[in-house]
Amino acid sequence: MVANIQIKPTILSDGTYFIDGGSLFGSIPKSSWNEQIKADRSNRIRLSINCLFIKTETHNLLIDTGLGSTDISASSIITTPNANKLLKNLKRIGISPRDIDIVLLSNLQKDAVGGATRMDRSGRTIPVFPRAKYIVQKSCYDEIAQGNALRISQLYDKESVINLQKSGQLELIDGDVEILKGINAKKTGGYSPGNQVFFINSGTEKYIYLGSLIPTPLHLVDNAIPSYAYSLNDAWAAKKILIKSALDEGSLLIFGRAREKQSGYITEKYGKLLVDFRELWLIYIITIYFYKFKENIIL
Repeated sequence: MVANIQIKPTILSDGTYFIDGGSLFGSIPKSSWNEQIKADRSNRIRLSINCLFIKTETHNLLIDTGLGSTDISASSIITTPNANKLLKNLKRIGISPRDIDIVLLSNLQKDAVGGATRMDRSGRTIPVFPRAKYIVQKSCYDEIAQGNALRISQLYDKESVINLQKSGQLELIDGDVEILKGINAKKTGGYSPGNQVFFINSGTEKYIYLGSLIPTPLHLVDNAIPSYAYSLNDAWAAKKILIKSALDEGSLLIFGRAREKQSGYITEKYGKLLVDFRELWLIYIITIYFYKFKENIIL
């Protein structure tokens, strides 16, 4: 149990991008998700790039940095980005890049690490947050640094990651680690090598930042796993553990790519998940039906 400590999380957007709806929901048929999250004529869905700012009694933390000004290739599954808004949104709450002490990276894909570095006037790639320690799982870094085969290579920016390591500000962790009192990293894998989510416990309130592992509320459904996930089986297993934890602990879930209903509590009733959304002082209730897991669906 964690004694009551002052931890205040705030969802900050770095902007939006489009992605193919079929890729986003994997084996789930379009008829099951299109009523609640509309695709455009090209079957693309606009997602929000949700980062999380956390203020504690001693530190300012940031979870993920968004796309920033990262180039998106024509072959990328990410299209039409309208990003690089994180610093402006930090400024609106009175925070400058120098005020950030720790940056937690859920993975090293462009929409999580793209805003971690920038080009200076001399053309060098430097950290955006000059005083911050950047923390990522070692297995996540090794997968990129060693040039191993990545399932969707255009999602990653190897050069920026290596430059971040050369700056001396990148810290590699291995497994579940307490970052600060009340803030814990949990290694899940699945979505990407060394993917991690973050548990935040102020004593009076518990939160789980889900990042891209469960990017939207509709991904609480068993088989709703992006087709570009690194390991569909591992992602499925990790989701089950996180959902059980949230149900047992009454944690507020924070979805890393949801545009409107970005956080909420879940309960289970008659084989269904009820999501009680809590954001902007409004409460929404939706029901998500569990699909039965079929062995032949998960590769």
